[in-house]
Amino acid sequence: MNSVSGDGEEARLRGNFRRCDASSNFMTPRRAVADFVAPVLIAAIIGAVAAFGVWAQEPWLAPSLGSAVFTQLLHPEAASAKPFAILVGQVLGAAAGFAGVFLAGAGSLPPFMGGHRLLPARVSAIAMTSFLAAILQLASGALTPAGGATALVVAMGAEADDWTGAMHLAVGLLLVTALGEPARRLVLRLRAL
Repeated sequence: MNSVSGDGEEARLRGNFRRCDASSNFMTPRRAVADFVAPVLIAAIIGAVAAFGVWAQEPWLAPSLGSAVFTQLLHPEAASAKPFAILVGQVLGAAAGFAGVFLAGAGSLPPFMGGHRLLPARVSAIAMTSFLAAILQLASGALTPAGGATALVVAMGAEADDWTGAMHLAVGLLLVTALGEPARRLVLRLRAL
């Protein structure tokens, strides 16, 4: 290889390396602080929602809410971490879950969790729910992995597929969105210092 093309290739690679560093994975002191604070805030938010549920004697903490908080605080700059995506995406996911369970006739079946076997109607509910959740998120622009997780929580039967289950999800979603948004903004500010 001649020195001209070698030097040009090296410069191109250095430029790509700088772009990678600036993209957010390069550890700066401010990134280190934000990366320490974010997990602390995740634990505080999930712990607060769980504690509030214990106090109210209601199970307001669903597995999909963990996905929402992780998205909010570990990827705070992403569109999927903003309140619209977190709240609307999960509401649409829950609606898709309830619709899938209804359409598949899986409402009276045991959940696919805790040692219960997966039945064909639950498989149908899961497939329909996944499709519906994706279509609804794409149509609304409320794209978030937490919405897909919420859809599966309902379709698998991990949350009751009735008004009680809907209420548990709604309260959990509102708490996570309300607590997570100020925390997301704090993490963004810490990264910008």
